[in-house]
Amino acid sequence: MQTRSRSGSGLRDSNFKFQLKAKGVSVPIYKVNLAASAGESDLPLSRSRSRSSNRVSSTSTSPGSGFGSGRDRMFDSRDRREVEGKKAFVSVSSRSRSTKRPLYQIHGDVSQKARAELAGEGGGVGTRLGRGLLNKRRKVDWSMYNSEVQEKSSCILDSESKENIRTNVSGRNSDSTNNVDQLAFKNSDHDKCGTVEKDNIGFVKVAEDESDISDDENEESLDYVRMREANMKANEEFFASLGMDEAKKQLQASALNKPEKKYTPTQKGLRIKKEPEMIVRRQSMRIRRIDPKGTPLPEPEPVEENVAEPRLPDGPVPMKDCIFSKAENITEKDVTSFSTVICKQTLDGKSASSNITSLTKSLNKVCMNENRVAKVVPGRVFSVSWHPSPSCLLTAAGDKYGHVGLWNVGSSGRDDVESVLVFKPHIKPVSHLFFQPGHHKLFSCSYDATLRCGDFEKGVFDEVFSVPEQNDDLLRNFDFIDDGNTMLVSQYSGMVSMVDTRTPGSSAEHEYNVSRKSLRTVSVHPVDQHYFITAGVEAKINLWDLRNINAKTPKPLQTLSHHTKAISSAYFSPNGGKILSCSSDDTIVVSDVGEGIRLKLSKSIRHNNWTGRWLTNFRPTWHPFVEDVFVTGSMRRPREIEIYNTNGTLIKALQNEDYLGSVCSLNEFHPQLECAVVGANSSGRLHVFM
Repeated sequence: MQTRSRSGSGLRDSNFKFQLKAKGVSVPIYKVNLAASAGESDLPLSRSRSRSSNRVSSTSTSPGSGFGSGRDRMFDSRDRREVEGKKAFVSVSSRSRSTKRPLYQIHGDVSQKARAELAGEGGGVGTRLGRGLLNKRRKVDWSMYNSEVQEKSSCILDSESKENIRTNVSGRNSDSTNNVDQLAFKNSDHDKCGTVEKDNIGFVKVAEDESDISDDENEESLDYVRMREANMKANEEFFASLGMDEAKKQLQASALNKPEKKYTPTQKGLRIKKEPEMIVRRQSMRIRRIDPKGTPLPEPEPVEENVAEPRLPDGPVPMKDCIFSKAENITEKDVTSFSTVICKQTLDGKSASSNITSLTKSLNKVCMNENRVAKVVPGRVFSVSWHPSPSCLLTAAGDKYGHVGLWNVGSSGRDDVESVLVFKPHIKPVSHLFFQPGHHKLFSCSYDATLRCGDFEKGVFDEVFSVPEQNDDLLRNFDFIDDGNTMLVSQYSGMVSMVDTRTPGSSAEHEYNVSRKSLRTVSVHPVDQHYFITAGVEAKINLWDLRNINAKTPKPLQTLSHHTKAISSAYFSPNGGKILSCSSDDTIVVSDVGEGIRLKLSKSIRHNNWTGRWLTNFRPTWHPFVEDVFVTGSMRRPREIEIYNTNGTLIKALQNEDYLGSVCSLNEFHPQLECAVVGANSSGRLHVFM
């Protein structure tokens, strides 16, 4: 194969190192000295490079082929040859960027014929073999070579050796097991040469022979190594004579054995007491109470701490001592006038109307004006009740802070008579209020676990029942039995207490643990008063019989489980034929009470009962003498009070855009008047429709 040279100059490289591969094993051959004759030194070797690996293989190339991949490098190399009895040096420099072929330069006084022979068309060995310098980094397994191969030997390829190499290279195309990969590179460290032969297994042997190559460079490198070793040895002897190593070891040993002693000043003589250093604390102008100009600011008003109020003392407490202290327009004279008005009231009996038709006609005529709205208590209303007298419209409300307010609706708008009177018989929310008919008494129970009776004839608030404060209990509501002297009281702890108002003291007659969770209401059957129901957080309505109840392990006669969340209230109807219950599951349920006091579901009404945190829970109540009618609060807009029948039909929505602008959570019909309704909101105001 021939390789064209650049500008008529060619190169037949010698003194390069070949790397031959046979059967996958790399075999190095050191300095190859080609003959001077162009015809004898022409080897059919060409180089190509696989892009997928760094292995260099022997393949045939077309004329003019260069080094292959543009990523290859060429190292400067100089070949010494003898042509026509004269020395000629052929150097290989970097590749030309334009032609991507190596540049050759022939040095020495040789004839034109010799130059042509060196740069002949059939040469190009240097072009093909120069890339072998890249494989100088490859590792060689020296154990696989014959003993004739020496580490620093050089060899001369004669005609017979060239033919052997041609045979190996040509055999690569037919038999992959005899694959020979050849590389050539310069090695000036070798001073021996040999002939290349092929053994019986395909490896190349190097036979030692004399060479005319000078080994001056090798000798110079050996002299440098000997001189360097001699200098190092002399330095070691010099430092050993000084004894520096021994002194170093002694110092290290003494430092390890002797601990370091800290210097401590003497304690003799004058002793001065050290005062602690005062750290100046930085303060802002706000804390120093000065403005940006340095003018002192006035001291802030003292903040009152919320100290828990004690309960009122046991026994009767005069009403004049329970007057709301912050009310500017209430005096003891007002207490006396209110007591006189209440004591004059008498019961005239129930209204003659007792059907839904007449009630519906009457409700269409009701209205509300500015004289029928008043703020009765300072806080959120937790309970509301009517006085049973029809001649004087008197209503009461209990708020979150233990206040009980009385409002004389008939005297509203008159300047000569005060229409609102506020007491504080409790210190916590008043959960239930009830005027006892014919006795001029107002009963109230509270979260402070006390039940009191406001006797307007005596002018006192008497304690009827209480739970010790350490029990951490509270009272929910109560309902009377028989003639009004005995009542059942529901408690937060799940207990129901039987209290007799005639018994001295404040303890219960009997206690029944009817629920594992908190109770909300208790209601006594109006006809068969030994039956009562309880409801609460357990989301169940339980029916009980006082004649067969066990104080320790009571068992209900029947249980209704129509609600899925906590029940806020459950009451018998005025004739005892139905039960009205309200729950947080947004339902109002009407249950029938059959013969033998058997309970069953009658109607479940969808109703928005989600009042949230700041509103009192809805507690629907029955109309006192019109069967199958009840009243409840509403979350709808505009704000309204809703009146339903037991079929779930809305009979009337009481509205007034001028005076009713809030949710009335608690609503109640007047015991004697057919269409008088009072509603209480969370700001302590009462609204009366009539």
